Amino acid sequence: MARHGQGGIKAWVADAQRFFADGELAHLGELRYAYAQRTESGRTRVLTTFTQGTFNLYRALGERPATSGTLLEAVPLPPRAERPMTFRVDGMPYAAQLLQVPGTPEQVTEYYLTELPRHGWKRLLGPGEVFSNMVLTREGKTLTVAAFELDDSGNTRVAITEGAAK
Repeated sequence: MARHGQGGIKAWVADAQRFFADGELAHLGELRYAYAQRTESGRTRVLTTFTQGTFNLYRALGERPATSGTLLEAVPLPPRAERPMTFRVDGMPYAAQLLQVPGTPEQVTEYYLTELPRHGWKRLLGPGEVFSNMVLTREGKTLTVAAFELDDSGNTRVAITEGAAK
């Protein structure tokens, strides 16, 4: 955790209490995380992530009910979607949403091919052969939907990005 304040351990304990009360990670500082794993081929896979500004861990993990405005406008969730996480930057014309859905990528893609046009989206491209990618447009916004399997769990991971010219 990168902290940008003073106050020593006493301030950290008070900030930790605030974090546990409302789930806001920014009370503790900014997260810096790196994970490295050696693959069977001898290469190394590295995953890094960070937070900057607000990041509510309770909402991200589904421990508390999602607040209004956490879903993308005119983008419905498939039935039994799990842990939808939406990321936005205030004042910027883009967002990303990640979720997990039981079923195959083809089933998830078929759901979006049926439902998104009902909400005004027009298909531009896809679905593609890699990750069942699709690109759609609506009212000056562009939506990309990628559905893919990462393991044999029977679940499909979905990554949706939304963007517009500023």
